[in-house]
Amino acid sequence: VEPYSGAASVFLNKPPGEDYYNDMDRRLTRLFRVLREHGAELIRRLQLTPYSEAEFWTCCEDDPPGADDIELARRDFVRWRMSRDGDGKNLASPAKRSRRGLSNNVDGFLSMIDLELPRIVDRLRRVEILCRPAVEVIRQLDSPETLFYVDPPYPHMSRGKGATNVYAFEMSDDEHRELSETLHSIQGKALLSGYPCALYDELFADWRLVEIPKKRDVGNGPKADAIECVGLNY
Repeated sequence: VEPYSGAASVFLNKPPGEDYYNDMDRRLTRLFRVLREHGAELIRRLQLTPYSEAEFWTCCEDDPPGADDIELARRDFVRWRMSRDGDGKNLASPAKRSRRGLSNNVDGFLSMIDLELPRIVDRLRRVEILCRPAVEVIRQLDSPETLFYVDPPYPHMSRGKGATNVYAFEMSDDEHRELSETLHSIQGKALLSGYPCALYDELFADWRLVEIPKKRDVGNGPKADAIECVGLNY
């Protein structure tokens, strides 16, 4: 169970099972619902969408009146896929490298539409899609057999400058404390993703910690060294 599913990168790369997708951002849940129920039509419309700066800014405007859920999902996909680090707000910088004879940005956009989305459509046929507070999902779906992968919005103190308003639903320190209290009460197993910070040192001092060196993507510039941490309650 992923209480903060977001782009579902972990969920989509694990073997199918009794899976639940949950995210409070209704735009994300709408996109995945449209993929599941109208995947072929969404893919058709995206294949007719150019990788265009003008198209990106159009999709950032207010949704047009009368647009159906498929068009709204297309606009959301364009904003997230063409934006810098998927923030849906800032157009990705033109890439200085290429793949398959295409610019890097265009290749990534087309590969996601032509190769990945059909696979995601098939995967979503066996998934229950929820739109609830994460702690509520944890409490409702907890059991001795449940494994939770918990990847919440990172505490503000663990982020870089200017990265305090990235998610549609941010979390305060008190909400991270509520999450910790909930995770400490479960019967199941849990993995928690994050970056080192004093708040998590306080809240999860009794959990096993695994540190994972990685590179943070900063656009076309050099990638920054970082340490991602995974906390485990088992």
